[in-house]
Amino acid sequence: MGTSKINPSLQLIWISLAINLLFCCTILPLTLQSGSFFSVSQLLETLLWQGLGLIAWPITLIMAFVSPLFSGNLPQLSDLLILFLYPLIEISLVMVLVLKNKKWIPLISAHIMVLISFTITWMAVFTGYNFMVG
Repeated sequence: MGTSKINPSLQLIWISLAINLLFCCTILPLTLQSGSFFSVSQLLETLLWQGLGLIAWPITLIMAFVSPLFSGNLPQLSDLLILFLYPLIEISLVMVLVLKNKKWIPLISAHIMVLISFTITWMAVFTGYNFMVG
């Protein structure tokens, strides 16, 4: 049995990621905010925060561990779990490209984590958020 039957091809990986992103940018916001449509500015805002999350997580992670030294308050567990989503997404995608066998496991986990991160970001955009708390 060849590995091509066990592992997804590179083309299938990219197509599945594109479909997941398309779903997260079109259908997901409509299901989260039933009864009304989302605006282009809300879509751009969501994509901005997702992009920042994928790029800036190392700095944010360091600050999450350093800030209790100065403020005396620990970050909330939910905030840390959301923060850990972005490095886990990147690690899963690297594992999909690096692994020789069983690429489906990190690919499926990456899809699930991308869906969760978009859900969290869309909900924050729809309900409003305040970064100046504390």
